[in-house]
Amino acid sequence: MEDNHRFYQNESSNDHKIWTPNPNAFTGKIYLLVSPAVASAGSLFASMVAGNENTITVGEETMGGYYGHNGHTPMEYKLPKSKIVMQFSVVNLKQDVPIKQNQIKNRGIIPDYHVVQTYQDYLSQTDTQLHFVYDLIKN
Repeated sequence: MEDNHRFYQNESSNDHKIWTPNPNAFTGKIYLLVSPAVASAGSLFASMVAGNENTITVGEETMGGYYGHNGHTPMEYKLPKSKIVMQFSVVNLKQDVPIKQNQIKNRGIIPDYHVVQTYQDYLSQTDTQLHFVYDLIKN
């Protein structure tokens, strides 16, 4: 939908369609590993998964937010004297996710379990977050 030379998507947009879930869809627990490397479309996907009641998030706060983030259309700005060029996204995305007590507006996706890989785990190539999830599943 166009309004004053701005384009919006809402429930009346042509590209919105109601999907019926597959009756054989997976309904078990989902464990979602997140980190500061999750941003843009990755945070959009992660927030939609994290919003489900059957999802447990493990790891570190993401770069992109749970309730929304900037993305899509990039804009460049050149500083007049130094000629340094900066690029940033100008589209503010608001994500259709349920309100959750542990999610903070204007922050990344806050995991249910904050698990950070230690330096020793990194050196020994141990996936700290994945092993944490294995322990959650066992218990």
